[in-house]
Amino acid sequence: ILNLGSNSEYLFINLGSDILVLDPYTGILVTEEINDYSDVEWTGNSRNNLSNDFDLTMFHSFEGYSFISNSRIEHMGRFLEITDVAADNQNIWVGTNSGEIFVCDISMRSVEKIKSMPLFSDMRLSYIDDRDEWWFATNDKIALYEDIVLANDQIFILRWIENENKWISYNQNKYPGIASSDITCFYRDENFLYIGTYFGLLAFNINRKKWELIDADSGLAANHITKLSSDDGMLYVATNSGLNMISLRDNEIVKNNYFNDFLNMEIKDLKIEGNSLFILSQNGISLFDLTEKKYEIIVEGKFTQFIFMENFLILSKKNKIVKYNMVSGKKNTLMNIKSIHDVSLCNDYLWISAGDHCILLNLITNETFKYDLDDGIVGSIVRQVDCDDGWVWFTGNKGISFYNWFKYHD
Repeated sequence: ILNLGSNSEYLFINLGSDILVLDPYTGILVTEEINDYSDVEWTGNSRNNLSNDFDLTMFHSFEGYSFISNSRIEHMGRFLEITDVAADNQNIWVGTNSGEIFVCDISMRSVEKIKSMPLFSDMRLSYIDDRDEWWFATNDKIALYEDIVLANDQIFILRWIENENKWISYNQNKYPGIASSDITCFYRDENFLYIGTYFGLLAFNINRKKWELIDADSGLAANHITKLSSDDGMLYVATNSGLNMISLRDNEIVKNNYFNDFLNMEIKDLKIEGNSLFILSQNGISLFDLTEKKYEIIVEGKFTQFIFMENFLILSKKNKIVKYNMVSGKKNTLMNIKSIHDVSLCNDYLWISAGDHCILLNLITNETFKYDLDDGIVGSIVRQVDCDDGWVWFTGNKGISFYNWFKYHD
């Protein structure tokens, strides 16, 4: 049942392929033919009469999609349920339970799948590289059906070339034990995408579509990768048991003793600012001089994430945001908030994701503003929040939401 409705005389049940009409007093099926549903008040918002106005089985797809009925589509043994339809004078738009959308040309009786759409909604992680191309990991298990050869393969990562609105799905079956839900972080350098996982570091040659796994057997401190950062031809790889350097020239682990003091220590975050590598471990934050190859502990304590500001560090715990003055050494609690997932700094504002909502904190006035589903953030979990001077984007269990906050926030 897609929808329920009523008018002054009858009750209506939309089954997708048919609309049943019932007597509201007896519940008996009305056999009288009814063609006009314009006065029906539906409980949902879908265009309920469209599926009855058109016979979708009359439309032909050159991509192998077969409309079995007005409620079901078959493709290479895979079945999609039609969940909604809409139409204009030229096209019928068909939505499905998989999130895929089809457009039917009324005059040509042809069907085309809209390809500029992601195939999953539960976004685990999003990353935008220096070419303004997006990469996504998911907790969903979605198979690639565009090619018979890939019929049993799961989507591993998704790429969005934003300026072309082009979506590209990649699978990898060389290491079948590693799924998209195991991905922890991304970093792109030229033609290589480095993917941190619970089972090692994957180096993906984008043009050649070749995969290489670098793990503890290769010399990494541990398989569980937590963060990636790069400087001067080196990739710094943080794990839950130490820190490594990998040459971006040949993807080889650089052997040295710079980070011996971090062996068997969880590295939670990494950031490079100028000539300094900031390392967040289970003991606090250390500053590593990339030229002198020396480090010192600058902040002690247990934190989950940090952001660098000039002369300051913004430190987050699960339930607290702290500002640390690197000159005076003083800490100041900015706010207490439950279930912090992620923080992002933009100008004098701090975006904080916490469960199903986000808090925007003005670091000058200490004003706070709450954003949630009512403001357009989809889903019940905001896993990640990132921003630039004009936009903020929220990555969560129902997709990614974009907000032009610089223009609309006041």
